Amino acid sequence: MTMEPENLQQLKKLAPFVVRSHAAVTGRQKLVQQQRKLAFVLMTTDVSENSRKEVLRELFCPVYQALTMAEVEELFHLTNTKILGFRLGGMATSLQRCFQGCQVTAETAKSAAAETEIEKTSDLQPEG
Repeated sequence: MTMEPENLQQLKKLAPFVVRSHAAVTGRQKLVQQQRKLAFVLMTTDVSENSRKEVLRELFCPVYQALTMAEVEELFHLTNTKILGFRLGGMATSLQRCFQGCQVTAETAKSAAAETEIEKTSDLQPEG
């Protein structure tokens, strides 16, 4: 899922404020413990399918999938982070608007997994 360029620009403007306010929460266990205090969760596009399913099963707040791990590191100065949550507040509301169109539900996760499976099986079939 890709972000629209204007949303990405808005995110780049907000990122330094997120860093300063410590509005981002990392670590899967910490996210589960603090899920009542979270506005939403962001998963990177390079997160594994199993992790994606676990997050959708364990967390009950909105989940978005956008950016790569390198982009998260560049924007939020968080190394090796593929899943992060954002605490409730005005900052999170503004950030959430940036991720419009990138929301993930269990149904979209199933359809993406099915598409991946179809691609894998079509690659295995001999041509001709």
